[in-house]
Amino acid sequence: MTRASANIHGWLLLLPAAVLLVAFTHWPTAATLWQSFYSTPKGNRPARFIGLDQYQTMIEDPIF
Repeated sequence: MTRASANIHGWLLLLPAAVLLVAFTHWPTAATLWQSFYSTPKGNRPARFIGLDQYQTMIEDPIF
């Protein structure tokens, strides 16, 4: 077995673990961050982009 073949074989063995890691940790984190820039959809009203307004409100809250 050549060195390049061994490297490819090693990466292919790690691939399922890497896919599961991304699917269950990194993707939900990124999706949550992305959704935090939108308002909560209610009834017939769809979510709308509000940017950093929610974060600004959170920072200005004295209890937080």
